[in-house]
Amino acid sequence: MLSRQLIRPVAIGLAVIGTIFLVLAIVYITMKASSLPSFLPGHLTERVTRKGHVIGTQAHWKRGIVLLFAAVATFALTWWLAFRYDPAD
Repeated sequence: MLSRQLIRPVAIGLAVIGTIFLVLAIVYITMKASSLPSFLPGHLTERVTRKGHVIGTQAHWKRGIVLLFAAVATFALTWWLAFRYDPAD
């Protein structure tokens, strides 16, 4: 069990991780795969056909939605640890 002294740093760490998940979810939902930074999974370069047509890439909706659910779950766990968890002393 976590003691009262360890709850605050764990809650702060979870809040930071939840914020990162939320930012990544927004990036995945709003940006095309070719516009993603190259270090993120799912980055695709725009392909050009022989006739010069650009083959468009779409946003990664599934990854964004999964990251959004992960952010909500992380924030819920943070809230529970910060306000509801009562360790037995």
